[in-house]
Amino acid sequence: MSTFEVYTVDAFTDKPFYGNPAAVVLLKSDIEDSFKQKIASEIKLSETAFVLCKNVNDFVSENEFYIRWFTPSNEVPLCGHATLASAAVLFYRKKNKNKLSFETMGGDELHVELENDGYISMNFPHNPTDNLDKSLVDPAIEIAKAILPDLNKVLEFKFSPGTKKLLLRLDETKITSDDILRIEPNCEEMLKVKSNDCIRGVIVTHKDLIKERYDFVSRYFSPWNGIPEDPVNGSGHTALAPYWSDILAKKTLFAGVLSKRTGQLRLNYNEAKGRVSISGKACVVIEGLINT
Repeated sequence: MSTFEVYTVDAFTDKPFYGNPAAVVLLKSDIEDSFKQKIASEIKLSETAFVLCKNVNDFVSENEFYIRWFTPSNEVPLCGHATLASAAVLFYRKKNKNKLSFETMGGDELHVELENDGYISMNFPHNPTDNLDKSLVDPAIEIAKAILPDLNKVLEFKFSPGTKKLLLRLDETKITSDDILRIEPNCEEMLKVKSNDCIRGVIVTHKDLIKERYDFVSRYFSPWNGIPEDPVNGSGHTALAPYWSDILAKKTLFAGVLSKRTGQLRLNYNEAKGRVSISGKACVVIEGLINT
């Protein structure tokens, strides 16, 4: 019988049952991808991270790890909140005091450290947005209608090819933060739209008008990955950071997520290096074992 340590962590919050929950499975040795998928499907959180030591099989002293992310239905190339959750397990439960490096399936390295103010900081490649390719205009409009039927409230359509995310900027003169909270997307209609698998998620965002709260707010929907709504999507902020940095002429941004669970992120954008630092707090809520 094989036994794996498993944790549930609420990311991008300092309170249990807020932010975005992710599962973290610590592997003493690698397992088949099909087995990872079965575990993620059994857990049924938006993402499950699998973490494997790279050099020394010791989660306390090791500083380099392999990481993979699975939704209940498929593997994804990047997941910010499950990376934060993984680091939280290593920092808070394993008492690892190192700066951490996670190598992804694609070979990218994600660098994570625990800051003095208690924030966990992750460094990602940026994923800038661009104007829609002609082939995506009609699918983007149909998807937007399934989220917000009144397209007059959409100020701008953008697309991040690196993350396959459609970005809808809403007009803050026509819609409020409360209106964003009340959005109820029709996921069935979203799934009917044919985009040749180019669009796998949708970010709805607008400038926050409440003084001294956030620079911008957002929500994120991804029924194509089996996730009607991701409570706080970290990877989407690798696209949101360059987008809002350009609009607001700021390199440090405070972002709020207006899902029912809510969440907060601190972003630092280094355009010259093409990197985004995403920082947040986390709570380890559940810990246990998987027996197979």
